[in-house]
Amino acid sequence: MPDGGDLPALAAGLASGEVSAGDLARDFLDRVRTSPATFISVDAEHLLQEARASDGRRRSGEPLSPYDGIPFAVKDNIDAAGYRTTNGSRTRAWLGPARSDAPIVATLRAAGLLVAGKTNLSEFAFSGLGLNPHFGTPGRHRHDPPRAPGGSSAGSAIAVADNLVALALGTDTAGSLRVPPAFTGTVGFRATSNRYPMSGVVPLAPSFDTLGAVTRTVADMIAFDGLARGRPNDVATADDEIEILVDRPFLRFCGVAPDVEQVIDNALRDLRHGGARILFRRLEPLWQVSDAIARHGWPGGFEAYRQHAALLAPPERDLVDPRVLARLELGGRTDPDIVAELMALRVAAREDFEREAQGAVVFLPTVKHVPPLLAPLEADDRRFAEMNLETLRLTMIASFLDAPAVALPAGLTPDGLPVSLSLLAPRGHDGRVLVAASHVERLLGSALSFSRLRSGFPH
Repeated sequence: MPDGGDLPALAAGLASGEVSAGDLARDFLDRVRTSPATFISVDAEHLLQEARASDGRRRSGEPLSPYDGIPFAVKDNIDAAGYRTTNGSRTRAWLGPARSDAPIVATLRAAGLLVAGKTNLSEFAFSGLGLNPHFGTPGRHRHDPPRAPGGSSAGSAIAVADNLVALALGTDTAGSLRVPPAFTGTVGFRATSNRYPMSGVVPLAPSFDTLGAVTRTVADMIAFDGLARGRPNDVATADDEIEILVDRPFLRFCGVAPDVEQVIDNALRDLRHGGARILFRRLEPLWQVSDAIARHGWPGGFEAYRQHAALLAPPERDLVDPRVLARLELGGRTDPDIVAELMALRVAAREDFEREAQGAVVFLPTVKHVPPLLAPLEADDRRFAEMNLETLRLTMIASFLDAPAVALPAGLTPDGLPVSLSLLAPRGHDGRVLVAASHVERLLGSALSFSRLRSGFPH
């Protein structure tokens, strides 16, 4: 992809004739070879055919949108016509290609965007670490020694981080569109569950599943959101005052790793110096949700078990990643009465969060730690399970609240590893969190060189 390959730059290049859809398609096909296991399937012939059609529309002065001809990636639990939807699993090898697009894919295609291929993911989208023994684990080339890419939308995040595409679709149930961006230095957006239609998406835990995307910038995410809803200019980006709520005791309680804490501290200081209005006060829903999940477990695990229980018996069982099997079986042991209590708490907590946010957004670290080394996770299933839970500990909060959330880069540790912050808003206030994220991204700006690392949260 050409330098500066974000969505507005690509659209400008296409409009000026500096680049063609064919150029973008061929560039993708060249680059994808350098990023092993990022994609499960790519149909080069079909992509080039679609690019020729896009170039024809532009030559005739009839592009479908300014983004006509730009390739995008689709997580392989979302249907795209002509591609088999594997859901990251060998249990679906018998399926033929999807006959139609999921609505979100169809909407982007109607704007002229081109499906580049289907990205890799944790099997059944059921892990926060991104390992896949069937199709390979994306991103092994990014660190030496390799580190986990984050899951489940691992391939989508690596596709954007490796500059293969400017936009990749994904899903999020407990953190799958925030952990991979946190581990790759990209931007992830978990939308409120009803913002985009979920048909054509393989379910994991229907009460918690939602759609979103990975991009390089918040501006690109806002452009995606407009395209996906057919409302290109619906989210304003005026320079209004930002009000960010921070529960400082909760941040300390979370047990954030010291190197991550330093970067988060630095980001908060830079935001305050840049003019953001940061209010420090207790946010009871964060404590309540975190405590409930720690004591009773993640209710989405019970739903995941119900979705995939048929695969727990042979012969399908022998085809499933043992780490995923263990999580499914754990979900099946959850007391249904406890799940019912948690779901009732969810309704109340969402109402409390709406009252406490009061038009602001809530600031959290996205993940408590840097991307973990890959080899120990592959070698030790118990370590994998423990790290998976720790990785999702903070992202589960927004999922429980059905809070729209944007994860974006906060900085780098002294070892050069990415750290991410998340902004949350109450359910349905997706525009608010996207606008706030655009301001945060701008205010951090040059601070992302991270030459000034301090310790401890601000007093």
